Amino acid sequence: MSRAPPASRSSDVSADRENPTVGRLAATQQETIDRIADEANDARRRMRGVATSAAVTAKRAQNRLVEAVGEKLHKARSHIERNPLATVGIAFAAGALLGRFIRR
Repeated sequence: MSRAPPASRSSDVSADRENPTVGRLAATQQETIDRIADEANDARRRMRGVATSAAVTAKRAQNRLVEAVGEKLHKARSHIERNPLATVGIAFAAGALLGRFIRR
């Protein structure tokens, strides 16, 4: 069986002119492709907006956390400076308990 050579693009165009159904189908397919591309671009833009918003929210949460830790650290240092003997006693007791737990 011998195959016929593939038709050229110009013969495809002339076939489209002869068969309006093929032309309408091609136009409908192109419209569908264009619509899907537009929807994909819109989704991409929305996702970028969501990602940007999430990044801003995460940065704010990080800043609040760093600030809260800084405040707690300042309070702990202040307490240690006002009560050095109690601090040493607590550290000694914690070390003794930890040592007992580790040996078991």
